[in-house]
Amino acid sequence: MSLTQGSVVDLINETKDSTVFHPTVQVIDIRKIAGTGADRYRVIISDGRFYAQSMLTTQLNSLVEENKLQKNAIVKLNEYICNKVGVRKIVIILKMDISIPQADKIGDPIPIEKANTAQAPMPNQGSGYNPGAPQSTSSRPMARAPDVGYTPIMALNPYQNRWKLKARVANKAPIKEWSNARGQGKLFSMELVDSSGDDIRCTFFKEAVDAYYTRLEKGKVYTFQNGRLKIGNPKYNNCKSEYEITFGMDVQIEGPFEDQQIRSLVYKITKISNLANINPDTSGLVDICGVITTDGGFTELTSKAGKELKKRELTVVDDSGSSINVTLWGKKAEISPDTFANNPTVLFKGTRLGDYGGRSLSTYDSTVMMLNSDLPEATNLKAWWESQGSTQTFAQLSEGRSGSTDRTGLEWRKTVNTIKVENMGSVDDGKGGMKPTYINTKAYLTFLKKERWCYPSDPVSMKKLIEPGYEGGKWRNEQEDKEYDEPVWRYLVYMQVADHTGAQWCTAFGDKALPIFNGLSANDLKKMEQNDPIEFRNTFERILFKQMEITLQMKTETYNDETRTKCNIFRVNPVKFADENKKLIDGIQKYMELP
Repeated sequence: MSLTQGSVVDLINETKDSTVFHPTVQVIDIRKIAGTGADRYRVIISDGRFYAQSMLTTQLNSLVEENKLQKNAIVKLNEYICNKVGVRKIVIILKMDISIPQADKIGDPIPIEKANTAQAPMPNQGSGYNPGAPQSTSSRPMARAPDVGYTPIMALNPYQNRWKLKARVANKAPIKEWSNARGQGKLFSMELVDSSGDDIRCTFFKEAVDAYYTRLEKGKVYTFQNGRLKIGNPKYNNCKSEYEITFGMDVQIEGPFEDQQIRSLVYKITKISNLANINPDTSGLVDICGVITTDGGFTELTSKAGKELKKRELTVVDDSGSSINVTLWGKKAEISPDTFANNPTVLFKGTRLGDYGGRSLSTYDSTVMMLNSDLPEATNLKAWWESQGSTQTFAQLSEGRSGSTDRTGLEWRKTVNTIKVENMGSVDDGKGGMKPTYINTKAYLTFLKKERWCYPSDPVSMKKLIEPGYEGGKWRNEQEDKEYDEPVWRYLVYMQVADHTGAQWCTAFGDKALPIFNGLSANDLKKMEQNDPIEFRNTFERILFKQMEITLQMKTETYNDETRTKCNIFRVNPVKFADENKKLIDGIQKYMELP
């Protein structure tokens, strides 16, 4: 096996096209870099005349750890880049083939730094060196070579002090606020793509969020310097690079620039059928491309922690013969249902794979969703759907789940009678008690008690105050030993809601009652009760028999060996009749399509 004459000089000086120049060199030394956290290996490569330092990408670590790559092995470099570290250039080896695992050292090479000042002795001919061996030459322009002066994404690592990245903002997530024991702040994340088609995740923190969130536009090209690299968390990262970049206020950003050589996004599409064989705990984020067959409709619900959520559940299929449920959360769920009509193609980048109720996918704020894309993957699926897919039967990876939509898209809303029959609120919290459940219903307000509709509260803690026993006395918070001249009146309204199946008594506390009284505060209504009793009574009567969308909080409690279910108003909204009619029409159509 012959070494490629002069290859080390060509590698370091970048005089050859890396897409066609794949030299054969000898690895004359291998050393593990100490104190780097993740294992990294430095290797010395030689062409028999000169040698230079290089580094293996972490994807090649197994070659060393499994003793496949040993000292004096002869290898072929299939993919590599040259990177400047300090004043020295090193070769980052991305892919290689081991031609001869063990061999004698060829020649007596000297450092590449002496290439212009010394002549190294020619290597021993008997060792396999062939000075007449043809060299790879090419006058063609570089097809995917990195921009001169910029560091490719795949060459980035935590052990570089200086680098400059030129990349396109492929995706930008909304700003998130965080709070923990160490303090609070905010952040946002992006995905960057360079000219080689590789991508990396980066995150801006605290002051850098205000400085750069608006400036950095999705789809534009910028240069970046002064970021800190760390091993990425595969749970939230499906970029090619194993690292993530953290940017602070010391970041240097220039641009935007025009660069048609840099792609917009990088997809690693997984067929839906293959998701059945993937472990959700180790899969990281998943990209899929498919056709939307079912839109379960928009739903507002409440988490066990009381957080208001918005969701929409889609059924997606592809030509692997399988279907899966994809849940859209937040703003993605609020998209007009017309968007999902007529079976559009959809391409998701960055969804979370789950195994609750079979396999399912969920979106994040950072998830990219492209409908009817002109990418080849999407156009091919569209043609498949129109030619044969629409008549095909699919294996379902997702099972029906309680509380989600049925095939008519209406099951998420419960009737009053269903709430009673199913004994909702009786959910064991695992600690000997019951945890609340949240149910959506549509009902009329049929009765409101005008007696004891409010209570006097502490302005700070909102605890009930004791009325003074004499004129000029103060309102007292006995629990906290505080006194006030006047209380803050808060709603405590007992009411009855009803639909065509029955009636349910419930309570609206504090601000939860404001929508019922059209935003009128309890303080103002209390003054009305004292100063204008007729208008006070009319205010209550005008509320009655209005249809509302209501979220009920149900919780079963036991006191003195007596068990009862408390029902509180969690959220009240007026019915949007245009949206309501659309849901009903869609539900009727889907019902008629059922076998």
